[in-house]
Amino acid sequence: MFAKFSDDVFVSMERFIEGCVEDVITDVDDKFNTDDQVKHGGAVGASVADE
Repeated sequence: MFAKFSDDVFVSMERFIEGCVEDVITDVDDKFNTDDQVKHGGAVGASVADE
């Protein structure tokens, strides 16, 4: 039972951290996606998300 509880906590923390990382990537994309840099910013965001 304790192992099951630990796994649940670990999984929920992992999802929480992944969500935070995605939020940061989105924020960075928004900052760099000016009209003349949309393609560049999008490419950088995509390459980071893929890794």
